[in-house]
Amino acid sequence: MPTFQNYLDSIKDPKQHQQIRLQLIGDIEAHTKRKLIVYAADFRKAPYSIIDLTDKAGFSDLIEGIQGNPLDVLVQSPGGFAEATEDLVKLLRANFSHIRFIVPHSAMSAATMFCLSGNEILMDERSSLGPIDPQIQITSGQGPISVPAQIIIDGFKQAQDSISKDPRNLPVYLPWLSQYTLFVQICRDADDLSKTLVKDWLVKFMLSGIANSDTLADQIVSYFSDRATHKSHLRKIGIEESTSKGLRIFDMRKDPTLRDLVWRLYCCIELFFDRSLSYKLFENKYGVSFARTISQIQIQLPQQLRPVTPPTQPPSSPPTP
Repeated sequence: MPTFQNYLDSIKDPKQHQQIRLQLIGDIEAHTKRKLIVYAADFRKAPYSIIDLTDKAGFSDLIEGIQGNPLDVLVQSPGGFAEATEDLVKLLRANFSHIRFIVPHSAMSAATMFCLSGNEILMDERSSLGPIDPQIQITSGQGPISVPAQIIIDGFKQAQDSISKDPRNLPVYLPWLSQYTLFVQICRDADDLSKTLVKDWLVKFMLSGIANSDTLADQIVSYFSDRATHKSHLRKIGIEESTSKGLRIFDMRKDPTLRDLVWRLYCCIELFFDRSLSYKLFENKYGVSFARTISQIQIQLPQQLRPVTPPTQPPSSPPTP
């Protein structure tokens, strides 16, 4: 019987559900001879489920008492704040010298950044990373909206170039500039931060000991942050692309037992979110098993900003100077 369907039919109550997850964590540890912690978030309950500063308490509990061992971190997350991700990386690296990230399904955006801080990433054909181009929140008349930072940066440059060539084009761009110029430096800083953090982690950990690590890190960062290549912040980057770009990837298909155990654990986690109001799960087999839960789900999806880019053409009859 298919794995998810089997758990869907057989798991009857929360206690049984927790016991199965903990058993699977133990089975994975016995197989890998490494400690395993789980950090999982429900994509459908964003923005509650994003990586944020409250996650430090959960991670602090997860690693208490197991410091110094090789560590595996199972990650399922839509991403979140780069600053919070940096905090988590510092916490883990202060306590563990060798860290692998296991991605059974999806680790996107800042969660991809998190994985790129590891010594190795475990994936298979079902696994996805994502672009690390930052998104910023802007308050508009429609409420909070999520906007790719690079679109604002590119739009500002386009407006600058057009106005420099012909100052009479200024009226065309003025409404856009008055609305978004304030955010240009914020976008540049966010873009620089994500690139700087990932390159630093790659050189220190995943690419450590490689002669051309600095150059390779630049190439990896360029690929994962290139909006022009991926077109969408939600675009999936699978195992083949990740391997081809120089990341140290272990293909779990080479270890069928591990692959099966990891997928079973993921399916249990997915079912846990399906059957609860929880949006984050922190779990290990050493006494930590808790979830963050919202009392009432009110999901407001980010609205796309229209227009995001400034006009591409000046008016057919420019105003008389």
